[in-house]
Amino acid sequence: MSEEISLEHSYRFAYRVCTIFLIGFILITLAVVSDALHRGELEQVVPEAVAAPSSTPTPGP
Repeated sequence: MSEEISLEHSYRFAYRVCTIFLIGFILITLAVVSDALHRGELEQVVPEAVAAPSSTPTPGP
């Protein structure tokens, strides 16, 4: 009986670990897809933001 409980516990643990990895994989995939879809927008916005003069002066040495 205790062997069955231990086996069931092992399966539950394995399912939880697999679920965590699956959720992580999905989140990373969504982040990569989102980055790929918005890459053109970012390539236009970032240089403009870098080239724009700062409103606050940078501190001297």
